[in-house]
Amino acid sequence: MAEKLTPKDVQYKTAVLNGKTYSYILAESQGKCLGTIFLVHGFPDMVGLFSYQKAVFLYRSCFPRPASSSLALFERLTFNYANSLGQAFGWRYQIPFLASLGLRVVAPDMMGYSGTDAPDSPTFYTFKRAADDLAALAKELGLSSIILGGHDWGGAVVYRTALRYPKLISAFFSVSTPYFPLRKEYAPLTARPNFKYQIQFASGEVERHVVGEEKLGQLLSGMYSCSLEEVLCIEDRTGIFGGRTPSGETLFTPTIGIVYDNLPRVGPSPLLSKEELDFYVKRYAIHGIHAPLNWYRTDELNFNDEIELAAKSEEALKFQMPALFIAGAKEQALPPSLAVGMEKSFRSLTRGEVNCGHWGLWEKKDEINQYLQEFLFGQVGLVRASL
Repeated sequence: MAEKLTPKDVQYKTAVLNGKTYSYILAESQGKCLGTIFLVHGFPDMVGLFSYQKAVFLYRSCFPRPASSSLALFERLTFNYANSLGQAFGWRYQIPFLASLGLRVVAPDMMGYSGTDAPDSPTFYTFKRAADDLAALAKELGLSSIILGGHDWGGAVVYRTALRYPKLISAFFSVSTPYFPLRKEYAPLTARPNFKYQIQFASGEVERHVVGEEKLGQLLSGMYSCSLEEVLCIEDRTGIFGGRTPSGETLFTPTIGIVYDNLPRVGPSPLLSKEELDFYVKRYAIHGIHAPLNWYRTDELNFNDEIELAAKSEEALKFQMPALFIAGAKEQALPPSLAVGMEKSFRSLTRGEVNCGHWGLWEKKDEINQYLQEFLFGQVGLVRASL
C-alpha cells in the first residue's frame, strides 16, 4: 500500500523564477539517483507544505535564545502535528513512492497557490508562463533533463511544457487530463459543453459566494468528492454523504459549475481527514480563491500565445518522448471519451485507466503508482540501481 508523505521526507524551498517567487518541496531519491521528476498540481489542489523545518526556523527567529526545554517541546509538538497531518496535497502518495524508485522529486506550488506569488493579472497563469517558469526552476537546480508529471491543470501544463521545451523533457505523464491539440481557430468556452463550468469559474462570481474559511471548507469538501458508489459505503454518523448532500447531490457539475445552494449541505469528503481539509482551507485563505481561479481566465490568452506553434505541421508537433496518460473512468469534466485519437499526436503513448473520478491520485493511489513504475522502468527506460 502507498505510504503517505511525512515531513522528514522533504525539504521546503523557494526560488525566484522570471521575477516571481515560487515555493516548492524537494524529496531526495532513496539510493542512487536515477533522475529528477517535477510534479505539477491543478485545481483545487496545491503543494501547500506545512514545513516543520520552516516552523522551527521562524520560532528561533522570534526567540533567539529560547530555553532548551521550550525549544524541545515546540519541536516535538510541531513535528507531531506535521506528521499526523501527513502533508495535505495531491501528490502525497506519489512523492515517497517515486523517491523510493530512485527519483529526486520536485513539487512546486503553482502560480496563485499557497506559498507562491499570486499576481492579479491572468497573464501570469498561462501555459507559456508556467512552462517558462518550470524550465527556469530546472535551470536553477542545474538540470538539463527532467521527467514531468501533472494532474488536472498540471496535466495541461505538462503537455505544453513538453511542446515548448522538448530537449528538457525526457518523458512525461498526465493523470485525468487528456491532450488537446493546438487550435487553429479560437472557439469560446460556450462552444464546448463539457467545459461550461469554466465560464462560471472565470466570471468572478465564485469569489462572491465563497468568502471566509467556512465557505472555503464547504467548497473544498464538495470538490473533493468520490463517485456515489464509493461514497455509499463511507456514510458517517450524521447520515451525510462525504463530499455530497444527504440526498447524494454533488456540489459540482461540468455543465453548470458549482451549485451554490448545495454549499451548506455538503458533507465532509472521505478523501481527506479533517486535519488535511483544515490545512487546505488555511492555505487557500492566504490568497483567497480568486488567484487559483485565474487559471480559468486564460483561454484566449493561451490561444494567442500558441498561434505561432499551431502553424507548425502535425508531424513537427508530434511528441517524440515517451508519454503516459491515465484516465479516470468516472471523470465528469474530463471523461475518457475526450482522449479518443490522442495517439496521432505521440510517437510513443502508453495508456492506463483507473475506476474512479477526478481524484485517482488518492482513491486509486496504488494503481496509479503501479502505472508510473511500469512506465518509468519500461517505456522511459530507467535502470534500477544494483544492490
